[in-house]
Amino acid sequence: MGAIQEDLDARSRELAEAFDQQAATAEILRVISRSPADLQPVFDTILANALRLCDANWAFVVRHQDGWLSLAARTDCTREFADYLAAGFPVDRETTAGRAALERKPVQVLDFMADPGMRVTPAHRSESVRTVLAVPLLREDRLLGVIALRRREVRAFSEKQIALLQTFADQAVIAIENVRLFSELEARNRELSEALEQQTATSEILRV
Repeated sequence: MGAIQEDLDARSRELAEAFDQQAATAEILRVISRSPADLQPVFDTILANALRLCDANWAFVVRHQDGWLSLAARTDCTREFADYLAAGFPVDRETTAGRAALERKPVQVLDFMADPGMRVTPAHRSESVRTVLAVPLLREDRLLGVIALRRREVRAFSEKQIALLQTFADQAVIAIENVRLFSELEARNRELSEALEQQTATSEILRV
């Protein structure tokens, strides 16, 4: 009887987790649809859900351009680490985000402070950075950025949590592409309006 109850409890937890993940995905998609020209509310919603469902202490999103990662959104952290993120950092193997960007796949560092390949700064010490998970934002093979979760204790993220963060990364890519297409459409509409105004002005001159 005890084994049956344990099995039922486990199934109930799995169903609850699945429901929470579906609800989070639906919420993010709603924000994407309401924010065709603004990425900030989308990133903020993604980070809030990733933080909660993956049991992390804080998270951030960085955008990639010309070998450099620039801050796009973050959750609360120390002032020292906020300044570190705001300054940006290069795509290299000395940060978890940089490794994920280079390898084009999720990267987990179990203990950032103890890893000899990591660039540990005073800002990292101020935030007690330990276990870190980073997932690249990819459009086909083009790097758009990285989303990262961090814990203040040495505790690995599970395969389910890694897969969930990958789902959130895919949604971030959708949002980025939507904003790009919306901006291109607006620019094209402006060009058409200007062309129409010029044609109208030319027609009036010819009539005169």
